[in-house]
Amino acid sequence: MEYVRRILVVGYDQEYSAAVLRHLRREGFIVETAHRSNEARQKIQQDDSRRAPFDLVIIHSVDQRSNYMDLLTWLQQIQPAVSVILVSAYGHSDESLEVIRPALDDFASTPLTPQEMMDLINAVDRRRRCACVHLRNEAVSVKRSPEASEA
Repeated sequence: MEYVRRILVVGYDQEYSAAVLRHLRREGFIVETAHRSNEARQKIQQDDSRRAPFDLVIIHSVDQRSNYMDLLTWLQQIQPAVSVILVSAYGHSDESLEVIRPALDDFASTPLTPQEMMDLINAVDRRRRCACVHLRNEAVSVKRSPEASEA
């Protein structure tokens, strides 16, 4: 994968996070875990200050009380380019999914097989690649436009 290399797994269930971490590392990703939203925020800020931001954040929500909504809102403000997958053990109503959908690249319910996780990550990678190609094409067309030549 070209556009997803660095992944942060935010899992309130430490066993689940450890399993995802092992699997993704075997697949060649650079992976870190956080077990609370505050820990996730610290890691995101540290990586941003080192100019090595995460490409993808996978949030595993195990119940309604998980404060992933605050994390999603903060993440959109501080790192709008990072992709987010929400994996929920709780499930969500259609109404709540509509509220959070704009902040997500994808959503899945558990149980989730390793192949299903890879399918989600592959889909995010494809979308990130398309966005990069689109931005490159826009930059080239701006360079070629007569207005750009006159400036």
